[in-house]
Amino acid sequence: MQSDGLPTPNEVLRHSIGHPEPPLDPAYGREEIVISSDPLEPNKLMRANRRLLDLITTFGVAAQKEEHGLCDKCIEEICVLLNTPRINNSEFTSFWETNDTSFSVFRKMSIVEKYEFLRELVNRYLARRHELYNAHGYTATTLQVKSDSFAHKRSGSLAKQKVCDLLVGAGFRRRADFAQTAALDEGEFSLPDDRGNARAYEAMMQSLGADNRWSKQLNKTPDFCFRSCGRLWIVEHKHMKELGGGQDKQIAELIALIEHEESIKSISYVSFMDGILFNCIMSDSASGKVAKQRDRILKGTSTASRNYFTNTAGFVYLLSSLSRCTNGRPHNDSGGRLRP
Repeated sequence: MQSDGLPTPNEVLRHSIGHPEPPLDPAYGREEIVISSDPLEPNKLMRANRRLLDLITTFGVAAQKEEHGLCDKCIEEICVLLNTPRINNSEFTSFWETNDTSFSVFRKMSIVEKYEFLRELVNRYLARRHELYNAHGYTATTLQVKSDSFAHKRSGSLAKQKVCDLLVGAGFRRRADFAQTAALDEGEFSLPDDRGNARAYEAMMQSLGADNRWSKQLNKTPDFCFRSCGRLWIVEHKHMKELGGGQDKQIAELIALIEHEESIKSISYVSFMDGILFNCIMSDSASGKVAKQRDRILKGTSTASRNYFTNTAGFVYLLSSLSRCTNGRPHNDSGGRLRP
């Protein structure tokens, strides 16, 4: 422990390593049921998709008979049906990805462009998928499967909610007017990266005389900030599960944060990494590039006296220590408790 009663960065990191991230974090459960439980009572999405597929069949028959007026009516109704919420889970719209286009691109088109687009894509779908799917049997479960495959795209808001829940559970309260006040009282937190808060965060850091080098160099605003024990705590949070893609850049951002120690002693930086990638990086068996990342984290927490690198357990441990801090105790309106 440090003289102010807070754990050292090394102690928090050791606690994190000793309590690794679970394979399944309930905070990131994001199941969304889009079909009805009873196939005999289809919901709006199921009915719209069934009608969409019927219209594709009708279009194909009408095209063979050169009934151009009926083809036009089919396209017009298909266009209307594609306004149905979650219809992007359809077999038809999923096929678009194989043609180098997407549902989001379609939504930005003019009505004339949409009609031309749909006429071409319906023809392609009839030639390459419709008979194949009919042979195997269309099923509403496809809508659910596709929705499930999109679940990872909803993790951003869940990550933010997880940290908010941990802070509230530790007795902190969110400052609703941070954009106007550019200040936090003891026991309050804010999300600098939220719309309208970035300038307030910069103004607060400037008023403290902080160099704010990490934000300036990376041209980004941290995810959270809160006041406790007479310090301003600045948190960058990343949910990471595996290496590859842009993960190296994100890891580098977390490491750079703890390597930057402000001359203002009332400011602490916290790099919070959750997800099972934390276990991989901090493993004794780490090798190559991962081992170098681990070494930088270990060195950063050894040399920094006020900056922390944590996983979920380490962050909870730190918040718990802050709640017992004699220099200032977070006000607890709700009586909430830290998660176990």
